[in-house]
Amino acid sequence: MRYHHGLFVLAALVAASSSWASGPSPAGNWRTFDDHTGQERGLVHIDEIGGVMVGHVVSTVDPAEAANVCDKCDDDRRGKPLIGLEIIRGMQPD
Repeated sequence: MRYHHGLFVLAALVAASSSWASGPSPAGNWRTFDDHTGQERGLVHIDEIGGVMVGHVVSTVDPAEAANVCDKCDDDRRGKPLIGLEIIRGMQPD
């Protein structure tokens, strides 16, 4: 019985130490701010999927802006609605 208990404790410590070593994750909800005015612009949600980060626009502070589409995008996101737009793709730790 002690042997199994010891293995459980060892496994728990290894699991905990590996998660500590990786550091905090940017996954979660983030408020965004305008680079020029400093005013809040909206909310972005970042997910970690298989070690790769992706982020989507969740909401905007200005209801009129929420109806906009991405006209500055030069890829498959061009013309897509701002809300739900994937703005972070394939980001990995360096």
